[in-house]
Amino acid sequence: MNLPRVKYLLKSVIIVLITVIMSLFSNVSLAQDSYLLYGLKSIPQSTYLNPAFQSEYEYFIGIPGISNLQVGYLNSVTSYNNIFSKLPGSDSLYFDLNKIITPNLNKKGYTAITLDQDILFAGFKVQKALVTFGVRQRVMIGLHTDNDFFKLLWNGNAPYIGKTLNLSHTFINLVHFIDYHAGLSIPVLQNVRIGVRVHLMQGLSNINTVNDKLTLTTLDKGNNIEVLASTAFSINTSGLSGNTRFNPGSYLTNFMNIGFGIDLGIDAKLSEDFEISASVLDLGKINYRSNTKNYKSQEDSIYFNGLNISLINSSPANIGDTLKNIFHVTEFPVNYSAKLPTRLLFSASYFTSNRKNKISLLFSTRFLKDYNVAAIVLGYDATLSKHFNIKVNYMYLKESPLNIGAAISVKLKPLQFYLYSDNLLGINWKEARYIQAGLGINILITKKR
Repeated sequence: MNLPRVKYLLKSVIIVLITVIMSLFSNVSLAQDSYLLYGLKSIPQSTYLNPAFQSEYEYFIGIPGISNLQVGYLNSVTSYNNIFSKLPGSDSLYFDLNKIITPNLNKKGYTAITLDQDILFAGFKVQKALVTFGVRQRVMIGLHTDNDFFKLLWNGNAPYIGKTLNLSHTFINLVHFIDYHAGLSIPVLQNVRIGVRVHLMQGLSNINTVNDKLTLTTLDKGNNIEVLASTAFSINTSGLSGNTRFNPGSYLTNFMNIGFGIDLGIDAKLSEDFEISASVLDLGKINYRSNTKNYKSQEDSIYFNGLNISLINSSPANIGDTLKNIFHVTEFPVNYSAKLPTRLLFSASYFTSNRKNKISLLFSTRFLKDYNVAAIVLGYDATLSKHFNIKVNYMYLKESPLNIGAAISVKLKPLQFYLYSDNLLGINWKEARYIQAGLGINILITKKR
């Protein structure tokens, strides 16, 4: 077997993989998914998770920029310590994907990163109705992979002569947008409230995988090795800088990508001790019209036997251009729409006789392409005094079954400080597959009794 040729093939297939996910977007650089806030009505931002919730305050306004700041991370496959290990007898680390390849022969994986930041948030009561409005910055990144992805990345294609590696479950979805929203909660019966929140969304950037078919078959042709690539991938992008210099001002003031969405909720008091509620969030889509591009493979089957490219000396742009030529990838502007990942929540709560404490059970799921992030949460709320509220919960995720969370709200008139994390064990981030935390500061005003 020709060793240089094998090296070229190894580089080729790795570059193909990078192409589908990154190389076509050579200059790209790197949501409200909290569970603790649901039902925690002492914090006004709980209305984000159900617009039907009523507030105990007549007026409230968040400190701009920090009234709610939340980050989240989920990896269904592995943690930091599962792929990085120390070399025996030293403090040096080495990267070993065999740890996740060997035990998970057919496992699909999902990685998600979310960021929510309030730029402005406020609300007020009008008799029995609650009106809220605000502006949020939201980022959602989802990367899907399967075991063949890691096999190719770690072992190359040499061990798989005569076999096919299927990368068709490898795709990325990214959305960054500014959310201008207004909500209304009203009573419809004596003990039932309904709520609606409407969204005007300013799309800033997006990567959306439309089709993701990509298989690689390594063929032994005697003195040569060939790779047969079956391709039918199509990727839409918008708002990315490409080869031009990034201009933050133009990026943040681009209003050509407009979307609309709606949240719906209901909150019902069945008795003095028992309440149920439900909501559906992020029903909507963004229409992309600015700086849009579609990258699409034009050939169903392509044979090649190596690429003379240096992964170290070649720039990402040059590698991307070479791969576009080899794999017959076309690039052209196209208008398109992308839906938001919708979320569904349902909760039941039992209150103590003085209604200062409650036990709640929450079910939540977010619908993603080929993957649903579902959780069951058992929570306990306690009002310790007029200044302190706490909540603790246990959350089960299939990808991360042990999550102990806590939230605390401190009211020092007129300010409210709150801090929460759905996974306190995530402080040990090297072992965690799921990490989520948030904080905020509000100004609260109530009528004198």
